[in-house]
Amino acid sequence: MVEVEGETPGEVRRILLSLPLLRPPGGDVLYSDLGFIILWTAAERAAGEPLGRYLRRRMWGPLGMTSTLVGVPTGCERCAPTMYLQERKEPYTGGSYDEVSRRLDGLAGNAGAFSTPRDVARFAAMVANEGRLGNVRVLRTRTVRSFTQPQPGTGTRALGWEVYCREGSVRDQEECKEVYAFGHTGVTGTSLWIDPAGRNWVVLLTNRTYIPRAEVHMQELRRELYETVTGRLAPTGSGQ
Repeated sequence: MVEVEGETPGEVRRILLSLPLLRPPGGDVLYSDLGFIILWTAAERAAGEPLGRYLRRRMWGPLGMTSTLVGVPTGCERCAPTMYLQERKEPYTGGSYDEVSRRLDGLAGNAGAFSTPRDVARFAAMVANEGRLGNVRVLRTRTVRSFTQPQPGTGTRALGWEVYCREGSVRDQEECKEVYAFGHTGVTGTSLWIDPAGRNWVVLLTNRTYIPRAEVHMQELRRELYETVTGRLAPTGSGQ
């Protein structure tokens, strides 16, 4: 977690973007939310408009993802609680569980998107079909195929995704010999696995952070769900 002193979302973002590099690019692997926060800002500048608006126009709208939002305000009636406020003895609905994302009004690449299993399933179906859902194409085939290509010296990490290797977990210094699935996990317990060869996917949206002291075996739950849905052994990776 990064602590910042800025008061407004603009000040917080400027502080985060001005932090010095700990390692030269391509020199090491460090798990951090900052990469996705910076990527959000870069993508927004490339789009030339707020990224939420761009995604609704170019991705969510064409795919019929009618319940996917970013920058959700506190008090969202349709949103599941993201955490429980012990001091107030009440759930916190709307807004991200992640502190940095909340200070950016939920407009951050690391956390703050709200969706439904239906919407995420439509997105996963599009990715599994190499960028197309029905007659609608939103990504090029070569773009989707690049998702399964681990970056050099990063083990199982690809472009915004984690790949799953036939041989199991590999260290950052090693290379994945055979990729058979890819996906992403979230600290709250969410996960998305996609099998590009079998054209199938598994979406899990849950929240293990709502009651922080509860004992939740999230990795076991994810594996059990995947194996139940697909009839295959679940991928193994670093996960969260």
